[in-house]
Amino acid sequence: PNNQNLPKIVSVFAEVLCTGKDLATEQTASRVINLLRQLQQTLPPATLASTWSSLQPQQQIALQSFYHRSVLDHDKI
Repeated sequence: PNNQNLPKIVSVFAEVLCTGKDLATEQTASRVINLLRQLQQTLPPATLASTWSSLQPQQQIALQSFYHRSVLDHDKI
């Protein structure tokens, strides 16, 4: 409930997405993005901001890129 491990979990997700297909299939990456979306919709903004600020800059960029790409792909459906 206190989300103390959330920054580490999101960091691992970001690393998986950053490394591309070396660590995750497209299906797994999609599942990770969906989990991140659920977190974004359910967690308080302060918790999200704190978690986001704990990420390395390249991880933030990767998550933004994947999130943006998945939104565009979803809009095509």
